[in-house]
Amino acid sequence: MEKGALRTGHTNAATPNAPGSGQTGFRSAVAGTAVRLYAAKGFEATSVEDIARGAGISRSTFFRHFRSKEDVVFADHDELVEQAETFLAGGR
Repeated sequence: MEKGALRTGHTNAATPNAPGSGQTGFRSAVAGTAVRLYAAKGFEATSVEDIARGAGISRSTFFRHFRSKEDVVFADHDELVEQAETFLAGGR
C-alpha cells in the first residue's frame, strides 16, 4: 500500500469514522490518492478500482462518497462554495 493510503478499520484522522475527522478529511485523502494516480498513470488509464485500492478502501466505499472518478477531483467543491457564499454574505 502506498505511503499515506487510507486503511479501513483503523481509526485515524484520515478515516471517516475517526473522532473529529469528518468526511472532508476522508474525501480529501482519497482525492489526494486519485490525483497522484492520475499524475503517474494518466486520467484515462486510472480506474476507480485503482483509486480505491490506492486509498485502502473498497470500490463500494468509494461510490458512497463520490459519483465518479471525475467527481473525486472536486472533492471539496461543495464546501468551498458554501464558504464563499458565507463570506460574500458578510458572515465571515
